[in-house]
Amino acid sequence: MGLLLLTCLNLPPKLCNKAAYSFVFGIIPGPNSPNTVTISNILRPLINQLLVLKDGVRIPTFSNPEGKYIYLQLLPLIGDLVAIHKTSGVASHSANYFCPWCTAQLPNLQLMKLGETRNGLDILRAAEDWKNSKTLSKQNDIRKKTGVRWSELNRLPYRNPNMHLALGILHNWLEGVLAEHFRFRWGFQDETQEKKRALKEETRKKKEDA
Repeated sequence: MGLLLLTCLNLPPKLCNKAAYSFVFGIIPGPNSPNTVTISNILRPLINQLLVLKDGVRIPTFSNPEGKYIYLQLLPLIGDLVAIHKTSGVASHSANYFCPWCTAQLPNLQLMKLGETRNGLDILRAAEDWKNSKTLSKQNDIRKKTGVRWSELNRLPYRNPNMHLALGILHNWLEGVLAEHFRFRWGFQDETQEKKRALKEETRKKKEDA
């Protein structure tokens, strides 16, 4: 189980994550991570409120009894690859069009060449077509052809569906790319982990041969 927790980034870093300045908007059911359908259902009430707040809501305060307009917008989606793919409406990392930012294709991945930068309007059109499709097979065809499906974030008119995405540093770079480089390129491999991995592989092969 997880939380959909809102914090105000206008506050100083030492304050914005304190419980007094945090708002629990929703609960994410467990025990496993939510799939794309669950994420859409969780995000929908939040997006409904963001659409109201984008034009401002007048709230009376002690210093402004007549009311002060409060605006709220959601721009960057920051996360690891799994979170970005599930939340932004991009097909999975194993799809033909796997990249949220360009049109690189999986069969050409070994060429190490970037594809053309995705166009935000084209992504929105494909996402709308996916949402308006009447059958699952039609949705799958659109997803395979474009690498795009619908995301509730597309309802926010000020967001660019591919430019407002950012990979988190911790999971992707520190625990992913750099860890891979240190362990397998430079050989900084823990012998204990190596033995455990070899034992696990040996056990798997024995089960397959049984």
